[in-house]
Formats: sequence, structure tokens, C-alpha cells
Amino acid sequence: MRYKILLLITVLFLAACASNPARQTANLTSTLSETAPAICPASPDVQEILTRHARSFGSKEAVTRALPRSFTGESVTQGKRGSVELALDRQGRFSQSTVADGMLSASGIDTKGPWFLGYAGVPVRLRNDEAVEVAFAAWMQDRDYLDSFDPKRDSVTCTVGADGPQISVQYSLPKIGNPGLHFGLSDASLRSVTHLDIHDHKSVLNFRSWSDADLTGVRWPLTIHRKEASGKDSLVTLTKSVPGVECPSRASEDCLAPPRSKLAFTWPKETPVRVPATFFLNEVILQARVGGRAFWGLVDSGATLNVIDQGSPIATAFQPATVENSIPEQRSPFALGEIREAVKLGELVIEHLPVAAIPMPSFDEFGERRPEMLIGYPIFLGTAVRIDFARQEVLLSKEARSLHSESAIPIPLKFLGQTVVAEAKIDGVSGWFVLDSGYSGALDLFRDWAVAHRFPGSRPNYNIQQKGEFGDSQTDEKRMRPATFELGPIRLTEPLVAIESVRSQSDRIAGQVGYGLFARCSAVVFDMENRNLWLEPPCDRELPEELSGWVLDKKESAAYPDRPWVVKFVIPGGSADLAGVKIGDRILQLGDKPAILDISTFESITKQTPGTMVPAVIVRGYASKVLMLRLIRLLSH
Repeated sequence: MRYKILLLITVLFLAACASNPARQTANLTSTLSETAPAICPASPDVQEILTRHARSFGSKEAVTRALPRSFTGESVTQGKRGSVELALDRQGRFSQSTVADGMLSASGIDTKGPWFLGYAGVPVRLRNDEAVEVAFAAWMQDRDYLDSFDPKRDSVTCTVGADGPQISVQYSLPKIGNPGLHFGLSDASLRSVTHLDIHDHKSVLNFRSWSDADLTGVRWPLTIHRKEASGKDSLVTLTKSVPGVECPSRASEDCLAPPRSKLAFTWPKETPVRVPATFFLNEVILQARVGGRAFWGLVDSGATLNVIDQGSPIATAFQPATVENSIPEQRSPFALGEIREAVKLGELVIEHLPVAAIPMPSFDEFGERRPEMLIGYPIFLGTAVRIDFARQEVLLSKEARSLHSESAIPIPLKFLGQTVVAEAKIDGVSGWFVLDSGYSGALDLFRDWAVAHRFPGSRPNYNIQQKGEFGDSQTDEKRMRPATFELGPIRLTEPLVAIESVRSQSDRIAGQVGYGLFARCSAVVFDMENRNLWLEPPCDRELPEELSGWVLDKKESAAYPDRPWVVKFVIPGGSADLAGVKIGDRILQLGDKPAILDISTFESITKQTPGTMVPAVIVRGYASKVLMLRLIRLLSH
């Protein structure tokens, strides 16, 4: 099952929008001078450029003297208008943007350290190694770039473009995303900045206008165009400046502290909250309620937002704010918004739940238990979650101590943006893996990391080519068996691993682990606040592997209305291939089980001991036939 959504929806950081003009708004209109001679110096003098920039635009000391200062302005993101607030103090900072009819995104630093509030709706306290974007914003706003250049570590080049010679300074500072600053040679203006986010995705900030110098000799960027790796564009224009620390949207609150989110959890007197769960198609699903109506939800720690199926009944409770899609492999648009009615998970009541609405056709195979919502990252941030595989239930609590036993083994977690990862080893190579309870498999590798670490290398492998989850894009997935995989007490020998080709992940994240790994333990507890994944031993449950050697697709047929499964790929040398199964064959029966929509009815037939003979009744064209599958474990060492 490959419906996994990686919503690349991130906060609009005003990275270099530090703003402090002491003059009135009328002076916030200066534009750059571009009168450079078209000649690059033989040996660019970066210290001379930084000195001229400090003299014309303000030194680090001048910026410090000008604080505190607050700014407001407007933003346009993917064609949607919003507002911007920015407050700078010597001890901290705050930036906030609203877009898509009130969807809030904010970040900052207060006396307790860096924090982040994204569209998930839950404020998160960040540790230093998680706060790349916030640290980068502070570095830019404080003009630390003026004193940070190290000729032994950093580099400088000069190129000639349409605007004349440009001096580029590349800083080697991984903790703030290795920023590259590009200055005009003629006026030493900072024209653009590139930097990498926590996933190593590059963003570009172009400074289109600056203020006049204030009484302290400081000029500040006023109009900034941001372009992200996903293709999302944002234009920020700061229009008003006032002395002091102010945030008009929450005048009675501490501006530097995280703003209050509309998302609200109302807990019953007795906790933890117990919600019966069903383990179906290698997924954790449970029944929730909205507006008095029950619906199925899929528990998905890997979904960066709660996601509702755009065509399901729950969509009638959705308050949308449509924005343009920024997921490259997803062709259809999605919408951001919230559920206008309270959602209940057992006795826990959740109001103003932020969600994305996306068509989810792959949920069809759940039949009558078709999920209408991915219960994702915001729920795991706002509660501690125990998925109990032995008792078939999900428990929710304000804190994790009541959810795990003394024998449970903690695995440290880390936030990478709005993704939760843990360190594991595959064939002795360490990597960060996304913890994805909504992924039906056990283990995937992401292409960029796999290539960087030479997987599959000389290991036997095969390719699976099929249409992507969204639109008509083609995916080319490689499968292999490493010798070992280790995550805390979980040890796998020769697991079947897919190397995903459609994801554009950085080589910082190795892959993802899912149900097929977690379910080896009796229970798992997600403790986001304290950055731990608790694994309840024993963690040696064997989960049978599917050995059919085919990939199925759901295609309706008037002639066979109750047999929707058609073969869309046959693995060379696998059970189906050797039995004579062809792409396009419709499966009517497997063993003694009918191949109806509820795929769990017959999938266990192909999870038996290798060598088992399984009869398959298929129809090809207008003729039906019986083929014998001899179950084979491919790529075994």
C-alpha cells in the first residue's frame, strides 16, 4: 500500500526579514542600486565587501542598539493573501504568518529556547539540533554573517550576471543550513540568500527592497521573495514599524512565547483514554466520532497533518481554505482547513482540528472499514499514544509515564521539521528513519540516502515499475534484502526492503519504518514531548511475508463486479511469474478464498511457508483458468 502522504507544508520563516527602521512607514520604500561595472576582481576581498555592507546597511552592533523593534506586513503564498508579524528583542525573537484564511504558522526564541508552531496546530519546544530554521533566522536578523566568515572554512567567488558582478560567500555552518550570501559588488547590498532546511532542501530568499537608513545607520529588508525546493513561492512585504516588542494579533500575551493555538484537547476525568482498535491490512484503525457520526480513522504518526479523504462523508464537516498543491508527485489539488465540529477519540474531545483534504482512492481496499481520516502528527504532538498490539487498543494520555511498563525500552526520537525520526542500523550503517505507524510495511529506504550509502550495491535486487499514487506518474521501486536491521531491541534478519524512487528525500533521512516493524513488539508508546519511542518487549513476534510475487490494482468490471483485483505487475522469477500469471489477469479466487474487495479475505493464503502450492483462479480476456503458485521467498541469502 503506497498511499503515504508527506505533506511538504512548512512554516513561512521570515529568515532575513529582520526589520528596524526608526523612521515612519513612508521611508520603507528604497530599492537597490544596480550600477556595477561588469568586471570581477581577480581575488575577491570578502572582508572588504562585508565591511562596506556593514557601513551602508548597518553593523551587528548597530542592529543590537536598535532593538527591540516590531513589524507588521502582508504576505502572498501560492496566491493566497495573509498577514505577517515580526518582533525582535536582544533576548529573543518572534515571527508569525497567517495564510489560507487564518491558518497560522509561527516560530521564535524566548527565555526557554526555540519553538515552532506549524499548521499542525501544536506548539513544539525545539532542541538545538532541531532548530535549524529558527537558528538561521536569528543568525541573519542579528547580522552575525558580518563576523562569521572564516577563510579556512568558508569560500568566496565572483560571478557576472545581468545585474553586474556579484560576490558569493558560502558559509560552512551545518547547524544553520550552510547559508550562501550573495552581495552586489557595486553597492555591497545583500541581494539573495540560499540555505538548507532540516531536510537539506534548499530555499532561496531574494531581497527586492530595503528601507532607508534609520538614525542608527541601519537599513532593513522590506520586500522578500522566498522560493522553496517544493516550488512554493511566498512574497513578504513589511509595511509598518514600531519601537518595542509588540504582536497585534495577541496584544495581551508575551510576544516572544509561542502563540496559543485554536486546537484544543478536552480530557475526561479518568485517563488514559482507551479506544478499541482493529489491526487490518497491516494498519491500525479505530472508530472516532464527529458531530455524532462514527467514522474509521487510521492511526498515522507519519502524516504531518491530519488528512481527510476529500470524497468521504467527514468532508461535510470540513472548513476549507484551498491552496495550491506543493507535493511534486501529487497531481490533484488539496485543501487546508479544519474540522468545524468536535472530533472524539473515545472520551477525548478535540476541537478546531487542522486537516488537509486530499482524494484517497487507495482506501477503497478497506471495504466497509474504509478510513475517512489519517489521525496524524498533531494528535501525537498533543497526546502520548500507546498502540497495544497484544490487546488491540489505542491509549491516549497527557503524559507517557502511565502508558508504558518498567520493562519498556526507550529509543530516542528527534524532530526533523514536522517529521519524527529515530536512529537505526541497516547492515551496520546508521541512519535516521521516519517512525510511521501508518505505513503498512516494515522497512523502506529513501532513494537519496540509499544511493549515498551504496544500497543495494552488490546485493541481489529487482525492480517494480508501476503507476504512482497520484496522477499518471511512473514509479520505479527497487527491492532488496539486507543482512540485518536493528532498531533498539528489534532485530530483523534478511527483511524485504523497498528503495523508494518517488520521494525527493535528503540523504539525512534513511527511510521509514512502519507497522510491520512495530507489531513485532507487544506495544509501542510514542512520547513526543520527551522524545522517546517506548518498545514493550518481547519484540520477536514473527509477521509472515507475502510471497505471491505480484502487485495488484483495483479495477472495477461489470462482468465481475465482486472481483476487483487485477495484476498490474509481475515480479520476474517470483511465484506468479513462474505460474504463468500475466499483467492484466483478474484474480477470481486464491486457494479456497474469493478475491473480493476485502483483500484481507485472501491475502493470508500467500503468507504461508515457502514451497506451499496455492491454486489461483484467474480470468484472462474471456477465459478463466487455474494456475498453481509455488510460493517463493525471493532474494533470500
